[in-house]
Amino acid sequence: MYSSGICYSLLKKFDQQESWDANEKHVWKMLSTQYKDYFSTKESALANLQKLANIENIQQLLERIREKKESILGEKKTNFLTTKNKGLQDYNNALIKHMQEKIARVQDSDIDEVKKQKENLENIQTNASIVLNDEYIDIIAKLELELKGQLKDKAKSYFRKTRQGVQDSEGSETESWTTGVLFWKKNHSRTYTTIKAGFVRNTLEELTDDVERMVDEDAKVYMLDWKKKLYKVVVSCLRKEAGDENLDIPLVSQTIRKVLNSIHYPEITYSGNLPKSLQVGGTLEGGQADSFIEETQNYLSDLRVRVTRDIDGYLRDMLKVLKQINIADEVFKNYKKEIEKLENDINNKELMLERYGQTLEQLEHTNG
Repeated sequence: MYSSGICYSLLKKFDQQESWDANEKHVWKMLSTQYKDYFSTKESALANLQKLANIENIQQLLERIREKKESILGEKKTNFLTTKNKGLQDYNNALIKHMQEKIARVQDSDIDEVKKQKENLENIQTNASIVLNDEYIDIIAKLELELKGQLKDKAKSYFRKTRQGVQDSEGSETESWTTGVLFWKKNHSRTYTTIKAGFVRNTLEELTDDVERMVDEDAKVYMLDWKKKLYKVVVSCLRKEAGDENLDIPLVSQTIRKVLNSIHYPEITYSGNLPKSLQVGGTLEGGQADSFIEETQNYLSDLRVRVTRDIDGYLRDMLKVLKQINIADEVFKNYKKEIEKLENDINNKELMLERYGQTLEQLEHTNG
């Protein structure tokens, strides 16, 4: 395994091989003898050193930014252009900030302290993992109860509002008439139901849209808040077990956010279509009104069952995804990986600072 730092150094000074130090010459000898097919010519050697130095990923990243910017500049609508351009600048600013933090971390970190953090991590991992996984199980259980209650209560309120709207659209009218003449004259009357079918139709369509939006948006908002709570739980657990003096807090934060962002949550979508018998307008009377009201009540009952089933299915899929994650393993694995990267950067401090500095310069130039 050859570090990206040493490979970057070989690549940069490839045409001045006489300036290579002993370590660089040793690495080159190992590469060119053990992997002849990849380093037999100058072209293949430069290409493979570039891959090992991981430069390609950075160049691709910069290229994607340039492509996004060119695409945005080609848009005709001013409001669309403004929105997209802001998104691009925010994205690029985030990359600049990230690169600045990497440079500061490499400059300010002491290799002995990093090694101590690595050792301490191994010492606390067993106990901290038990505590962290227990906390994770608890917060998942709370999620199930809270989100299920929140979504179902909100759905109930929508259905109550709709049923009230349907009732308000119902009415009755009385029709009177007379038969016969003189002594044989007789008065007659009948009362029949009426329903404003167009109003009911709009109310049912609005309900369907509201429920779909509620189930989707409320779930997403809740999960964003839940991720913040989980982040606090993980940070609190690590700080309690290891102590702030034995942790690189910014690195811990970066690691946890990376783990949380890697979790793929199930999507929830809901849509219901009105039956043709309810897609009518105007005011219905008598038997037509009675049939329409009955079908409306049946539709609402069926829809409520389907919404409840959708919510239960979404939560079931959500819990299945979350319970498959060993949060402690993911956090410690990624944190250890970040520490090892930092250790490698410090060991190749001069080269890595130059490399990160060039990347930062390019990002700032793109932003300008």
